[in-house]
Parts: sequence; structure tokens; C-alpha cells
Amino acid sequence: MNILHIEQSMLIREMTYDMVTDIGHKYYSAKSAEEAFSILESKEIQFIITGLELADSTGEALMESLLKSDYKEVPAIVLTSRDSLEIRKKLFDLGAVDYIVKDSMTGVKLKAYIEAFEVKDDVINKMRNRSIAVLDDSRLVNTLIKNIFELHGIKNVDVYSEPESLLDSDKEYDIYILDLILPGISGEEVLLQLRKKAHNSIIILISSISHYKTISNILSSGADDFIMKPFDASVFMARIKAHSRNFILREELENANRELAKAAITDGLTQVFNHKYIVDRVKEEMERAKRYGQSVSIFLFDIDNFKGVNDIYGHQIGDEVLRSIAGVMKNLVRGSDCVGRYGGEEFLVILPETDIESAKIVGEKIRTAIEKMTFSQEDLKVTMSGGGVQFIDQTAIELIKTADEGLYQAKHNGKNQNAYVVD
Repeated sequence: MNILHIEQSMLIREMTYDMVTDIGHKYYSAKSAEEAFSILESKEIQFIITGLELADSTGEALMESLLKSDYKEVPAIVLTSRDSLEIRKKLFDLGAVDYIVKDSMTGVKLKAYIEAFEVKDDVINKMRNRSIAVLDDSRLVNTLIKNIFELHGIKNVDVYSEPESLLDSDKEYDIYILDLILPGISGEEVLLQLRKKAHNSIIILISSISHYKTISNILSSGADDFIMKPFDASVFMARIKAHSRNFILREELENANRELAKAAITDGLTQVFNHKYIVDRVKEEMERAKRYGQSVSIFLFDIDNFKGVNDIYGHQIGDEVLRSIAGVMKNLVRGSDCVGRYGGEEFLVILPETDIESAKIVGEKIRTAIEKMTFSQEDLKVTMSGGGVQFIDQTAIELIKTADEGLYQAKHNGKNQNAYVVD
């Protein structure tokens, strides 16, 4: 990383040079704002450190110039021997990401700041896709927290100064930072209302109140953490990262479990439901139909002359045919319907709340769509036959067997057609 340090004192420049080079980064220095902009124009600078007293200007004036320049997105921290709330507020308003007293600056602390910009941190990278809301009636605190996040390249941060604005928002955030003392309503009440809709979000309260009973009550009310004001930027970010890591790991685990659950009921080749699941689903839909007095119909489809497809074109083309047909069938049925691979080149389709007359329309739509399909093998044409049946009072095995009898009849009658069995 290329780091530019603007400082009038040679001693401070030498000390900072040692810190920067010791942690493996390229150091550039300037005594004045004019020199600084010259370096910015000629070098690709990723990080700026500036003092308040420069040879030709002030740190405040430099920050104002940076804010109006092409380099306004380059993160800058102010390193100075002077400290006051008024100066801090002004510099934060000018875009400084932090304000550090020289006596407290160490190589370890500088390294922590610089490492925040390196892309090695997987948690930070993933946090850049997360939405964050900050609620505090202090503009200075809002700016400070937003700058801390921006220091780490996290820019999807919305700030609120009024609780009602956040509570009325339709947007649900992954991370909430809430002040405990707010006008008109307490941060605890905001927490309780947010937790009703944001069950899995990270919610952290901040306050200068340090009484253990207050903190205990906040954590018992559903807050993930409580951070005392004033807070150190690196400690604040470390706490946020720790909670985000757990949030991301939990989310990844839930996604992995969902994928495993999906794999357990999905046919690997066609990506429709597998044999076990589709048969179990027939039983479920039959029970539901009996309970609510509804109709349910099923189809058993079979690709005509599929063995010939494999023999003539090979199994790779055969697999393509199976995948393509499964995809077409899924797209043709409703979301409440189910398509599964019953076995080999056979597909079972379940049509809840559908009598046999309505099922005939669906069956013909599927059959004609398959007949019109094209494949990578241009001369290849495929047809499919089906047997349809409406559930009356059979068992699942009997219902599927009846559909199979309809399929046999369709094949016997010349293929590329559907036959229907009415008990």
C-alpha cells in the first residue's frame, strides 16, 4: 500500500517512516499541501496521514481541498498533538476517518489502521455487502461512526438522527447501531420494536451510561452488545467484526443446511424432486385432498423410445434430453404443483386442487411442449406419453399404479399421447 504522510516536523516524519516501512508499506512524505497534491498526482496513494500544522497551510485547509478534489475517496486520518472536540468535529465534517493524538500513535495502532484497507480480511469483505443503520441524535457521533465504517471500505451505511425515521423505514438492516438516550423515545424501546421485525439482525447500543444494571437490562432486552462512549475506533470495529463474523457464520451454516436439505430431495441429474420425495409428496397431497374435500390428480410421463436416443446419440445427449425435459415441465406447471423424476426416463407430476378434466389441459400442454423441443443435436426430436388419474379413494401405490396403466395405454395406442383412467 502507498501511504502519504503530510507533516512539517522532520522528526515525526522519520518516526512515521519507520512505522510504515516496518509493516511493509511504501512511504511518501510531504511538508506542505502543495507537495502533497504533487505526490497525489504522480503516485497511486491509498492512505493519507496528515498533521494539523503544515509548511504552507493547515491540516483543516488540506482536508477542505481534498474534499473538493479527485482524491476525496482516499481515506485520511489526522495525527496531531492538539486535541479538542471542536477541532475533531470540524475535521470529521471534512471527511477525516479518524483523529489521533500523536502521543497515542504506535506502530501497532498504525498497522491496525492500514490493515483495515487490505482485502485479506474476509469478514470485512463480506460486511461490505451488508446494510447498516446508525441512529444517534448527535451529528458528530453519526459522522464518526460512518467514518469508521468507511475507513474499512464499508459504505452501505445509513444514518438517522430521529428514531421515528428509522422505525418508519421499510428497510431492514443487517446491523443496527443505536444510541441509548434519544429524544422522545429510549434506545431500549427502539431496540424492542426493531427486534420484532429484525429477528436475526445485529443490534448494538451505545451510550455513556455505565451502570451495570442498565447494561444488563439492555442485553436482556435483545441487544447483541453494549459499547461505551467515548469509544476507540479500532475497539469499536473489532466488536462489530466479532458479531458480524458470528452473523455470517450462522448465515452460511443455515445456507449449507438448506443446500443439504435440498440435495436430499433433489434428483442430481435433472434437478427436479427425486423418487422418494415425489412419492412421499403424493401421499401428503392425497391426505390434504381428503381433509379439505379437494381434488388432486397425478401424471406419470415416459419419454418415448429413450433407449434409442442413448444408443444412437450417446448417453451425454441422453442426459441433456432428461435435463431439458425436466426444466420445461417445471416451467409449465404452477408453483403449487410438483415435478419429480420417478425413475429412468419417467417423470411424475402432482397437480393439487385439480380434477381430471383440468389435468387433461395440463397434460396436453406438457406433451405438445416436449414435442416442439430442440436439442444440441439438431436432428433429434423427442416425444413423451403420459397417463393421468384423479385421486378418488386409493392408496398412493394404487394411484401411481393406475397412472402407470394409463401410460401403458398411451404407449399401446401409438405413443406421443396421453391416456386417462377414471375409477
